[in-house]
Amino acid sequence: MRSRLRAGLLGAASIGLAATAVTAAPTTTAGAQPAPITSTDLAARDAAARVSRSLERTEIVDHRDVVDKKAIRKGRVSAQRAAHHRAAVRAAKILAAKKRAAARRAAERARQLRLEHLAAERAAERRAAEQRAQQRRAASTRVHSTSSGVTGGSPRAYARSVLDASQFACLDSLWNRESGWSVHASNPSSGAYGIPQALPGSKMASAGSDWRTNGVTQVKWGLSYIRSVYGTPCGAWAHSQSNGWY
Repeated sequence: MRSRLRAGLLGAASIGLAATAVTAAPTTTAGAQPAPITSTDLAARDAAARVSRSLERTEIVDHRDVVDKKAIRKGRVSAQRAAHHRAAVRAAKILAAKKRAAARRAAERARQLRLEHLAAERAAERRAAEQRAQQRRAASTRVHSTSSGVTGGSPRAYARSVLDASQFACLDSLWNRESGWSVHASNPSSGAYGIPQALPGSKMASAGSDWRTNGVTQVKWGLSYIRSVYGTPCGAWAHSQSNGWY
């Protein structure tokens, strides 16, 4: 649009300048006086001046348009760079969030594995304890099944099979002092009887009708009594050492 306007102005300027030149051309012969300037000449000059000013204004506007276009292009480039930067920042944040989530999942998985490992260890310990208990019960059954007559099997072997080493050591010391592990040991002054020196001896009937002659029956009753009163053979032995009886 401005290029067409400029072309029109240039055309008008050309016409005005031509008219001025025609008007200003000498019409007299040599030595004659120049023709006077007419109103037409003045109008043509004014038109030419206006065209010149219009051209200057057009050039100024065109320059401003060029500057504005450069500014617009520069702004667009800056906006694109800013958009790319924001996109890169968002992508970096998303990647960091994914890495943190992966780290949390890995930590949770490791914790679960540790818990599963601990549970497996505890289950193995329980199975081992159950096996030991079964072995002790089997040994007790074997001792009881071979019990007969006066001896009733080996009372000491039975006691050893149902106690750990430290508790059996305490029991062995206690009943060595009380009866020497004798099934028929009797205290004439108190009436205590048997390996555990039950008072009276008939209390041991709760463990078996053969309490007078079966050492294993006497041991079972004696261990039950110790558990109910002292908790453990070592507790009973400590009381005996302090008081001389249990």
